[in-house]
Amino acid sequence: MDKYISKHNPTGMWGEVALLTPDLAKSFLSRNHGNRPVSLRTVNYLSAAVVGGRWRLNGEAIRFDEDGYMRDGQHRCQMVRETGIAVPTFIIREVPNDAFPTFDKGRKRGNSDVLHIVGEPGCILLAASLAWVWRWENGIMNTLDAPCPEDCLAVLAVHGGIREFMCGTSRQLKTIMPGCMAVAMRYITSLLDKDRAERFWESVASGENLHRGMAEYALRMRLVADKASKARLPRRELVALCIKAWNARDTGVGSLRWRREGKKPEAFPELQ
Repeated sequence: MDKYISKHNPTGMWGEVALLTPDLAKSFLSRNHGNRPVSLRTVNYLSAAVVGGRWRLNGEAIRFDEDGYMRDGQHRCQMVRETGIAVPTFIIREVPNDAFPTFDKGRKRGNSDVLHIVGEPGCILLAASLAWVWRWENGIMNTLDAPCPEDCLAVLAVHGGIREFMCGTSRQLKTIMPGCMAVAMRYITSLLDKDRAERFWESVASGENLHRGMAEYALRMRLVADKASKARLPRRELVALCIKAWNARDTGVGSLRWRREGKKPEAFPELQ
């Protein structure tokens, strides 16, 4: 270790790029010590990246302390063991034991950060809107699961048309429902019926020429009431109401409700 000690590296830490094979990952995991519990969600995220060909050597490292214990990198190792796919990674050794509390203190880049980096305007609203499109594509609109940055960019590549709905969605509609939901629902329904979607959401936003029995009226009343309430509905319930209203655009509806619990819970509605 002495050969790695210098004025700028008094600890003697050293590193290399190596191919993390399943056997090597198993060996590293046997030296896993003092780490937080393994997150299945993180392992699945990394596995999807590898299987999808999105793994990149980016400078993040598996780190070992002075006693030879792995103090960072267990999720990468678990991913390699489960997928059986070897990946290149940095390995840093001889990290001082007292440095462990300083790990992972930087702010991680979120989807809006990545969109900002690639030059997208309105990145915060765009990221949140794309998340709803991603949930719709994956059939999980009843969750608040979020896409990883790579998936966010992939959704934008396919659904670039959502950009025009960022500015095209009226302030009136954004006032009575979450802006990202307004943008996403207008965009998604436009893919099903562009002209009808434009008229539907304009009516919900303005309230003009609406009367009881119309789906647009029922949705507007629920959204306005929720906006004024101190006990707001969960966002997935708001989305369910939007979907139910859209599906009833031709038949009409007296009132809107989604029974997610109780004796007769409803399945989450699907856009038609």
